[in-house]
Amino acid sequence: MLGAQQVRELQLIKPRGFTLIELMVTISLVGILMAVVAPYLGNAISNARARNVVSKFRQDFATLRNQAVSSPKLITLTLNSDCSWSASVDNAIVSAYSLASTDIASNISCSATNNSALPLVFSFTNQGFVSPTASFVFNGPNSQSWPIQILSSGTVVISKGAS
Repeated sequence: MLGAQQVRELQLIKPRGFTLIELMVTISLVGILMAVVAPYLGNAISNARARNVVSKFRQDFATLRNQAVSSPKLITLTLNSDCSWSASVDNAIVSAYSLASTDIASNISCSATNNSALPLVFSFTNQGFVSPTASFVFNGPNSQSWPIQILSSGTVVISKGAS
């Protein structure tokens, strides 16, 4: 038999863990939240991947421009109509970027604007200048677009208002 002191100690001990009902309610709330958030999460991932392509183009362009200033070699960057590009030094391809190797190949496209036509071949001088000047647009998912202008100074301008 338990003494009065032992009974009081047992009454003070709180049960640990969750009841089955609490667990089921929590799991169903998480499921509802995931069902609501999943479409937005997919769009956010697609948008981030498309922004990454634009950023990668800008980085590659700047790298080639810097390389042209530091060496007397003929350096070019070719932007193709499928949004891929390749860099060459003295007519030998040294690097290439293709959307086919990424998940977003079907979500991004390129189009030239302002009397430009794809493919575009940019040539860098040893002073860092670029020819020709051109304008084109990277079109991403969800009606996003990144209008890009290449200036003769070698500057890549992404227009204001780009998504």
